[in-house]
Amino acid sequence: MNRSKTNKFAKTPIYFRLYVGKNKTEIATGIFIDFKNWDEKRGRINYKEPDFEILNLKIDELRDKYKAAVKKFDHHKQIITPEILKNEILEKGSIGELNGLIEYYDSHLKKLTSLIGKDYCFKTVERYGITLKYLEEFLHKKLNIKELPIANLSNKIIGDFDLFLKTVKNNNPNTAAKSLTNLKAVINNAISDGVITNNPFKSYKIKLAPTNVAYLTEDELSKIEGKIFSISRLEFVRRIFLFQCYTGLAYSDVSKLKSSELIELNGKLWIDTYRVKTEIPVRVPLIKKALDIVNTFDRDKELLFDVYTNQKMNSYLKEIADLCEITKKLSTHVARHTFATTVTLAKGISITSVSSMLGHTSLKTTAIYAKAVPLTIQKEMANLDL
Repeated sequence: MNRSKTNKFAKTPIYFRLYVGKNKTEIATGIFIDFKNWDEKRGRINYKEPDFEILNLKIDELRDKYKAAVKKFDHHKQIITPEILKNEILEKGSIGELNGLIEYYDSHLKKLTSLIGKDYCFKTVERYGITLKYLEEFLHKKLNIKELPIANLSNKIIGDFDLFLKTVKNNNPNTAAKSLTNLKAVINNAISDGVITNNPFKSYKIKLAPTNVAYLTEDELSKIEGKIFSISRLEFVRRIFLFQCYTGLAYSDVSKLKSSELIELNGKLWIDTYRVKTEIPVRVPLIKKALDIVNTFDRDKELLFDVYTNQKMNSYLKEIADLCEITKKLSTHVARHTFATTVTLAKGISITSVSSMLGHTSLKTTAIYAKAVPLTIQKEMANLDL
């Protein structure tokens, strides 16, 4: 019993301790009981614990697997360590199946799903689900197994999974890093639950690649502002793109923006909404250019803009870039980056305010945009010449 790992339900985990000489290790049985219901002398759970008979059977099964493993190694006169013995037991015993990585991850995912709208947003839980799908595929294709005892997850297996994501699934380094971060969170939860004691991520560093922020300069933005198209679809996309540049809304946010989410505050019109991706509340005051665009649309409709799909928007933006003689690859997300850089930070708006309007949960995320604005550095360094 390990009372230091008693959970929030006042249940204490039972561990199976293995000794080889003076060296030892532990196996988490996955069994949690009231500490008072443990018979230390007999190594049994007493009758006061619910389902004590079933739980004792699981302990007996583990002991049987331990004896079988020792007998096997003795027969082959093989030198063993506690970890080798532990892995042998987990790979072939019912405990390994009980605490399988996929099974535990799936159980954790179900908990996250039940908390959508409370502690987690849909997109976050969806990403956890994608990671699980990739993990199952990795085990099947690369290790030729359907399940892996969670205690057997090693530094090497994590590295192999990272390589699988980047090569087989064609993930970029940062996308692969997100999947590894999800897996790490599940493992941390398993440690908190007392399912495992060792953290395989302890010595594994998840690497992120530097992010290049694509945005429009003031001159490039002016080209689009000054170009009026006779083709209705291009003119519509131009106005939506500019609205994004002036507000920082992502495509998913602008496509769901309701007329009722435009509110009067301190004599100005504001956007008062939630980010679709993270469900974080955002408030953005409408500058005159944004307000002028809003006034060209019917605000009596539920949705303010009836936008094209993101794929079509990006396709039309390529045409707009060509017609405006802009060599950068335009996309709806370039508009959000332009708001963060050229429209706000470069104009002296504080990083705190910009972070709030973008709906970021950390200033570190917003700081990526600050590094991308050379004009801001130039203006601030100009003070040294005074």
